[in-house]
Amino acid sequence: MAALKEIKDLLDRAGIPIVAIGSGSFDQARTFADGTEFPGELYVSPDLAAYSAFGLARGRLRTLGPQSFLRALRALKRGFRQGSTAGDNWQQGGVFLLGPGREVFLEHRNRFAGDFVDKKYLSAALEPFLYQLK
Repeated sequence: MAALKEIKDLLDRAGIPIVAIGSGSFDQARTFADGTEFPGELYVSPDLAAYSAFGLARGRLRTLGPQSFLRALRALKRGFRQGSTAGDNWQQGGVFLLGPGREVFLEHRNRFAGDFVDKKYLSAALEPFLYQLK
C-alpha cells in the first residue's frame, strides 16, 4: 500500500488506474478501503478465481516461511505494522501493469509474503507511459 501511494501521482499522470483484487468478502474490502484510504478501485474474488487466472501462488509456507519472516522483521524495523487480515491468508498477490488489448508491461508474482515488486522495476515499466506525456 505504501509503495502504491508513493507512485499514485505518477500513475495518474500516465492515465493508469490502480485496481486491486482481494480474496475476502465485499464488506471486508469496504473496511480495508475505508481504513487505508486505498487510492484505486477494489474488487473481490473470494473463490480465488482471479488469483488463479493470474497464476498467483498459494500456500502456508509462502505466508509463514523463513523468507516471509525476514521480510516482516525488515518491515517492522522501518515502522510498518501488520494490521488485521481478511480473506485467504495463504494466497499470495502480485502486481501487473496491463496496457491496451493484451499488452502486459510488468508482471510480478509474489513468491512469498513480503515479496513485493521492486520500485525501480516498476518505474522502468512505467517509462513508456511517461515518455508519451512529454
